Amino acid sequence: MPIRTLIQTLNPARGKALHVLSLFAALLTLSACARFPSAPILPEESDLFSGPIDLEPEGIDDDPPSPFRLAPGDILTLHLYSMETTSVEGVFVDASGHLHVPLAGSIEVGGMTLGEAEAVIQLALREYDEVVRVSLTVSTPAGHQASVLGAVENPGRVVVTEGLRLADLLAAAGGATPYRAQDGSDQTADLGGARLVRGGEIVPVSVERALVGDTRHNVLIRPGDHLYVPGSRGRAITILGEVEAPSLVPYQTGIRLTQALALAGGLSGDAHRRDIRVVRGPLAKPRVYGVN
Repeated sequence: MPIRTLIQTLNPARGKALHVLSLFAALLTLSACARFPSAPILPEESDLFSGPIDLEPEGIDDDPPSPFRLAPGDILTLHLYSMETTSVEGVFVDASGHLHVPLAGSIEVGGMTLGEAEAVIQLALREYDEVVRVSLTVSTPAGHQASVLGAVENPGRVVVTEGLRLADLLAAAGGATPYRAQDGSDQTADLGGARLVRGGEIVPVSVERALVGDTRHNVLIRPGDHLYVPGSRGRAITILGEVEAPSLVPYQTGIRLTQALALAGGLSGDAHRRDIRVVRGPLAKPRVYGVN
């Protein structure tokens, strides 16, 4: 039985709002002496687990780059070609989306491509120079940012440069890192549970697959993307009872019951090997199954 079936994922999405995905810890209880009433053996008997389980996101086959559009904070160099060539460095798009151009004044360019902005600026400057041509180059796309949060070395914002991909975004944040939880325990990052959110929706990609170069998962990052890397405590399996080392073990995609038990040191000599209980679901309404 894949251990994935021991973990319940809740996604109470409302409209396009993104809610927190909560993975409730599964509890493997190994009975030593006392016997309990029989529990159902097949989880499929419960409608709570009747749906198909996706062990890994499917990825994206077609991921074309989105056109670069100017945003507040972008820093540009303005090139003017006429009888003389002039370059004005450090021109930036202000909070209202306007660019201050010598002679022409304040021109709205927010949301435009470079070509569209060049055409608007050139038209405004033709009142002063009938042959002037305009070119814009991006010095720093500071207005184009993605964020990385959670169990990473340097959480925060990352400037989205041309060609930046998911693996690059994680690397720019210093990579996944161990961290100290509030209870003082050492935790590791759960890359299998990491999620890329775009426009309020989860992008169906795997960070683990992106890190090994799978192009269907190592997608291009777009401004406004958010990457969240949870700690392993959020996807853990608690193993209690008659095992050699009762403990909390991290959930891994595809891990099986026997592997989880092995991580807890295996069954003790007093364990009832034909009476292992699996408790899954929310603590307020758990479901108990027998494994033999």
